[in-house]
Amino acid sequence: MNTIALQIGKKGIGWAVMATPGEYFDEPEKNDVRSGFWPWRETLRQHRDRLPLDMENRVLTYQQMLDLLNTADAEEVLMAVEEGVDRIRLGCVWVALDHSDAFVREVEVHPDGAAGIMRDEIAEVLANSPRPPGT
Repeated sequence: MNTIALQIGKKGIGWAVMATPGEYFDEPEKNDVRSGFWPWRETLRQHRDRLPLDMENRVLTYQQMLDLLNTADAEEVLMAVEEGVDRIRLGCVWVALDHSDAFVREVEVHPDGAAGIMRDEIAEVLANSPRPPGT
């Protein structure tokens, strides 16, 4: 199962994944986290075509979230939401998460963003595992 950590902010989505999923125990020192930030997609058009611009931006948010989840092949999502995120945009994120069939667990906002969320998750898995690291 691939897990992705997301920290939803006003300006975009912070994300983090394990560089090599499934190696928590074999070589814990190599539990690298890949992370990045993806600004919210916005329409670049100066005039309207088919959809009102507000609606088009909602569709872009929905598609951006699905693209991120599909690229990560995510089955589990650790999600934190920063203060002040637009509620409509957040609603689009939740709809995309629902359509993805991923299991979502809400977590606290982390000062180190999504990468910090993922590192904390790895540390917790290792600490609570009945199997000692490296065996």
